[in-house]
Parts: sequence; C-alpha cells; structure tokens
Amino acid sequence: VATALQEYISKNIPEWDGSGSFVDWAKTLDLAALGVQKPKLPMHVKAAVAASNELQHGTDLESFFANIQDVLVPKLDKELGSTVTDPEIFKAC
Repeated sequence: VATALQEYISKNIPEWDGSGSFVDWAKTLDLAALGVQKPKLPMHVKAAVAASNELQHGTDLESFFANIQDVLVPKLDKELGSTVTDPEIFKAC
C-alpha cells in the first residue's frame, strides 16, 4: 500500500516535492483556491492524506480499506486489471 500511495502522489500531485511529511505539506494548502485551477487536485490530496493517515494510525480493517481504496485501486487495476474476465464484477461495485 505504501508503494501505491507513493505512485498515486507522484502521478496526481506533482506539486509535492517529496521532502518532509506529505500530510504536513497538505495541511498548508488552500484546497478551495487550488481547486479552481486544478479541479481534481483537492480530491487527490484528500485521498492521499486519508491513505497516509490510515497507514500511520489505522485501527480496524473496515476503516483501512475505506481509506486506502482510492489510492490502491488504480495500482491493482494497472497490475491485475487484465486478469478480470467476468463482467459481473463491475456490476457489484
């Protein structure tokens, strides 16, 4: 999951230079203002912060999956998406 988080941040939040804590950096952002120029940036920052916090402080499995899914699903799709052959899986989501 940590690798998926780093890949997600690198791809979707290139504004972060990788130094220091991502969560601390994210707290300094004015997401409303940034969202005007880059509408998806607030969504990506919130997903990355949720996943990062869960990795550091997670307590239960249900919360874990809820908070990491936006970061982990793209990696799983990239690595294993071609192995899904049953279209019913997409109707269950």
